[in-house]
Amino acid sequence: MIRAGLGVLALGLVLLPSHQSAASDAERLVFLGCDALLRDKDVRARLRIERSQDRGAMGTDDAPVVTVSCAAETVRLSTGGGEALSKTIDLHDDDPDVRARVVALAIVELCAAAAGEPVARPTPAVVHEAVAHGPIGTRLRIEAVASTQVFFVGRRALFGGGLRVGEDRWRHFGWTLDVLEHHGAAATALGKVAIDDVTLGAAAVAHREGARVGVRGGLGMRIGATLLRGQPASGDAVHGGRVTWAAGGPFATLGVHVRPVRSLVIELATEAGYWIFPTGGLVNGQRALAVEGPWLGVQLGLGIIL
Repeated sequence: MIRAGLGVLALGLVLLPSHQSAASDAERLVFLGCDALLRDKDVRARLRIERSQDRGAMGTDDAPVVTVSCAAETVRLSTGGGEALSKTIDLHDDDPDVRARVVALAIVELCAAAAGEPVARPTPAVVHEAVAHGPIGTRLRIEAVASTQVFFVGRRALFGGGLRVGEDRWRHFGWTLDVLEHHGAAATALGKVAIDDVTLGAAAVAHREGARVGVRGGLGMRIGATLLRGQPASGDAVHGGRVTWAAGGPFATLGVHVRPVRSLVIELATEAGYWIFPTGGLVNGQRALAVEGPWLGVQLGLGIIL
């Protein structure tokens, strides 16, 4: 009976520090606006693991209160007390476990710095770099695009739109794929010539991200088909025809995008390229409408991030 009682007492003494530690975490961490970026329970769980390896200032009764403030993909840590300290972290990884570990390591370091204690472990920045060199998770974008193409030969402008998908798969690199349709027309004395082009564009891009604003640029290829249609004004003496030909060429793109909220993106992009499949229509022996040579495009996209 005595041995059983001693066993229960020993078990209670073993478990007591962990309950006190969890309570201490709950009392000394304050999360502000982090619901969309971090789960506080994940950070607390990871923090207990880090503290078990190095019981530094966070494990003492006089540990500072740490405030964790989130805005977009940026986390700011700050301590109260007589000598306040702060640290800002950029989180680019979508994996909650990785984010929780980075923040937990930063909290341990901040508390150790506040207490004047050294921490013999990699800093959060080093951990983040090790993760960020590989794929950073799915950042698939789907956008509806309004677009225009201006051809310098003949000063012809076409208007249209389409759909674009893309992914910033790695920290500084990604890809885009779109399908665009443009339409234009030219009036002549004998009638109207209409032109339509449908192209598929693919590009490899580099990107740089901020908290809410980023830039993206790269090189790609656009390929598709052009359709020319002659529409006579009146009478049987004038006949209209149809011509279908290849369309597209290489291009460079540069744009800026804004994320007003986490899952919404607005993008303004420019596109400059060279049309390598010249297409034109003849009216009464004269070239009335053509798409060829250098072109400049402007595109406005609105979409979601999955």
